[in-house]
Amino acid sequence: SLIVCNSNGSAEIELQAHQMLRQNSVDGLLINSVQSGAAPLQRLLDQGIPFVLLNRRVEEVECDYVMVDYRRGSYLAACHLLELGHRRILYQLGGQGHPPTRERLLGYRQALTEYGVTFDEELILHTDKPNENHQYILAAMQRLFPRPTAIMAYNDEAAIPILKALSDLGLRVPDDISVVGQNDLSFAPYLVPPLTSIAQSIQEMGALGMKILLEKLTWSDEEAWIPQQIIFEPQPTIRLSSAPPQIK
Repeated sequence: SLIVCNSNGSAEIELQAHQMLRQNSVDGLLINSVQSGAAPLQRLLDQGIPFVLLNRRVEEVECDYVMVDYRRGSYLAACHLLELGHRRILYQLGGQGHPPTRERLLGYRQALTEYGVTFDEELILHTDKPNENHQYILAAMQRLFPRPTAIMAYNDEAAIPILKALSDLGLRVPDDISVVGQNDLSFAPYLVPPLTSIAQSIQEMGALGMKILLEKLTWSDEEAWIPQQIIFEPQPTIRLSSAPPQIK
């Protein structure tokens, strides 16, 4: 049987979920949230409960994980826009305490450095929920001057309200402003315009994480288990939402 827990990004709820799962003597866990840090993971190790981290890692704990290189994905998205000629690139990210946000910001800054573009803190927009993006993008585009010529969204889902906000402002994508998403979800080619995105192998990541967990569940106690730590390489998919900036 399957138990699914959703912490909604709360470290406290995550800790409660860990306690409940241990009390129910689960056979193993796939874990996608590590807001509560290394301690609950260490307790799982101490109790001999197998687990695999999905799209997360905790440096203090030597364990199995399957993840995408968030930093590389963000770097590729920024490089694509920089190669097109964009220099003012607004980056919509998750909350400042969110581990993938920190990784993505590093990739963005790395690309700017390589292209000789000065990092501007005003072009970083932190939003905790995708449905907040519409109002934040409206406010940012009206506030920032010179106006950004491109926007990098945290993921494809977050790009949807961004596209709506730009439309509400009378801005055409990509004629007036380019937009790049991340994850390359199944709906990305069907947005208007089709969304340039960074493919992150989400389904493959989940399948491989489960395969590793099942292997651990049948592993002999007489043999030492060597943690498997696998990082997927993101791949850009260029569509019609990104183009060179207009010369004015």
